[in-house]
Amino acid sequence: MPYMAGLSRGTEQARSKAMIRIIFDTDCVACSRFAHFIVEHEKRPQCQFISAWSQLAAELARTHGYDPLVFESSFMVLDGRRVLVRSDAVLEILACLRAPWRWLTIFKFVPKRLRDKVYTILAKRRYAWFGRRDRCFIAAPALQDRFVEPDRSAP
Repeated sequence: MPYMAGLSRGTEQARSKAMIRIIFDTDCVACSRFAHFIVEHEKRPQCQFISAWSQLAAELARTHGYDPLVFESSFMVLDGRRVLVRSDAVLEILACLRAPWRWLTIFKFVPKRLRDKVYTILAKRRYAWFGRRDRCFIAAPALQDRFVEPDRSAP
């Protein structure tokens, strides 16, 4: 289940200190912009970004029972306890952001099947609508310690 607004303050504080790993498609312009957006709007620095095309991403996917090809159509979020994909991953990311962006977690009340359907439509068309990078994703210098560089040896 994605983060729920009704968690106790103690649970929310413990959760907020945990590192969230976000595996995303560094070739996708929209995905890369979203990664930078996350960093700019995080409530507190807690997200680590991993290229979907890195060996680490492939290992994490396999460890959690996913085929590394999942990254062709989905973000993946690992928060230490759970692995989230598609719309659940996006909702978890939104929960890490400052208001007003975190308010978008209200969409957790939309049935998962419908949320994932919309997510899948966007994911399948992301290159056509937003473009694809023809060179490697480069994190801003101040943020490089939070990004794992792409590695084309995987998956």
